[in-house]
Amino acid sequence: MCIRDSLLPGRHYRLRVRRSDLAGRHSHWSDAFDFVAGNPIVPSSVSVPRLRVAEILFHPVEGDLEYLELISFEDDDVWLSDVELREGVSFEMSPGAARVLSPGDRVLVVQDEAAFARVFPAAKDRIIGEFDGQLSNGGDTVVVQVGGTVVQSFEYSDEWFLSTDGEGGTLVADFSLGIDRDWSAQSGWKESAVNYGTPGRDGSPSDRDADGIRDAWELSRGLDPLDSSDAGLDAGFVGFSWLDRWRSTQCLEGGDSQLRLAVSPEGGKTRISVCLGRGRDMDDLSRVRWVQLQRSNVIDSSWIPVTDWIEDDGSRIVFTEDANTALQQSFYRAIVRESPREFDSQ
Repeated sequence: MCIRDSLLPGRHYRLRVRRSDLAGRHSHWSDAFDFVAGNPIVPSSVSVPRLRVAEILFHPVEGDLEYLELISFEDDDVWLSDVELREGVSFEMSPGAARVLSPGDRVLVVQDEAAFARVFPAAKDRIIGEFDGQLSNGGDTVVVQVGGTVVQSFEYSDEWFLSTDGEGGTLVADFSLGIDRDWSAQSGWKESAVNYGTPGRDGSPSDRDADGIRDAWELSRGLDPLDSSDAGLDAGFVGFSWLDRWRSTQCLEGGDSQLRLAVSPEGGKTRISVCLGRGRDMDDLSRVRWVQLQRSNVIDSSWIPVTDWIEDDGSRIVFTEDANTALQQSFYRAIVRESPREFDSQ
């Protein structure tokens, strides 16, 4: 119980309490407790709760469903109040939303509480308020303050993962290397295993049958997350397994690049989007790379260029073609070279 700024030292007070649940039901009043208020205890130092952003939905497919999830890394229960968000969006926690936060507990700051509750009814009790403004679809700055002290400040990018940029995915913080890391780097985040994320609970991806495919993705495709043999089955095309299909949706982290290619229908056209990031051997941004998109109706043969060589400037490359001119069964790939002549000479 927390009583602030309302008791005078030396004065006599009588206290009675009762409990209320989430359904609005109340207990009987307790017996009276009489006491004399003493002098306030002023701590020598104020402990700021170790609060971190655990998940962000910044570009939902539709609706005002943006949210930020905060998690406590304290070893004991803490009284959470005076939480603020600054920069990209603004939020100040109201006194009525203050609550006890246990270790590992999560709370949510949302764009539209009513819209959020309709989609995530199980998580509505974890909402501590709505923020003002909107998280930028192209990347933004997030600053978390508790009691006026900045506990976390970072920038996110829409180019880290294609799934988070309007395709329903969320950014999920990777705390495996600690809570005080460079949160403005892609290495500090993962993409969610399920669309719209897991607000209010741990959404760490799992792979219980150890077949290399996340459980949530298997369930969404009618596969068995406890049977590893289905990873090798054909995924609609001979010689193209479910594991191949899963890998084709992920960011491939090689020694010198990160590549992700997505193909989707869009208004009677086929939309191909390529995200090319810097890998662990590509720290020298002065190194120029070139990309060419190619198409084929058979994997590993008869690849036809569908674009010229495009200079990689770090942004996403998008190409569209009319659906009626595309082959009935099409595969796409991106060829990456440090010189367009390097490929032409092969």
